[in-house]
Amino acid sequence: MTSENSALLALSELRNLETHRVQQQLQARQEAETAAQWARDEAERQARQQAELEAAAEAARVENLRQAQLAREREDQLRIQEVEAQTRAAHEGRLRIEQARLEAEVRLGQRKARPRWPLAVVPVLVLALGGAIAMGWHSQQVAEREAEGNARAEQLAERQAEALAAVTAKLDRLEADQARLESERDALNAALVDAKDDETARADLERQLAALDTRLADNERAREQAKPRGSRGTRPRSTTRPRPRNSGTSPADPSDKPRTRPRLEVDDSNDPLAGIERAK
Repeated sequence: MTSENSALLALSELRNLETHRVQQQLQARQEAETAAQWARDEAERQARQQAELEAAAEAARVENLRQAQLAREREDQLRIQEVEAQTRAAHEGRLRIEQARLEAEVRLGQRKARPRWPLAVVPVLVLALGGAIAMGWHSQQVAEREAEGNARAEQLAERQAEALAAVTAKLDRLEADQARLESERDALNAALVDAKDDETARADLERQLAALDTRLADNERAREQAKPRGSRGTRPRSTTRPRPRNSGTSPADPSDKPRTRPRLEVDDSNDPLAGIERAK
């Protein structure tokens, strides 16, 4: 029995040793693969760095060559421009000398062959031409001023027509309001006469008449303000309420007389409303 246990223990120990050996081999293989992979990565990184350095060096060399080529081209261009400028200046100098010589010869020939009569005719022609130009310019200025004046007159007429239409519309509205308020006042006066024995009704009617008189006065002031400036001096029509008679008939109201529309006149001033006059 003891020998069997020993054999089992020995077998177990051998298995453990084999397992450990296998694990060590696997670990060694993994470490070797990891080291190999790192070595490959390192070699690739170094290769990339070397390639980048070489590419940068090549790019720098190419750029230096390009800059040197541009510098040489600029220098050549400057030398060419300088030579062209010197050649052009020398040619222009020769041309000026030749032109001056020819002009001197022409002036000398003209001085010998020039007649004397242009000395008197040319000033006369110049004066006549100047007079014609001055007359034409004066005529143009007069025509421009007339056209400008006509344009201003048309604009002024349009503004006056617009202002006249606005004033007429406002006066029509105020006249309609005045007629309506006066009609209401006549009705209140008649009601006040009918309620002569009822003090409470008379007091209420009195208050209504007072409020209506205020509205009539406001309307009258608005009408005066709406009138053109030349016609505001007229005295506004009185809007005070007449006292009713005890006989039951209302007195004759000054506002009952027929109203006529004021006549409007327009002048030619620059103010659109300055020429609007209400007839007294």
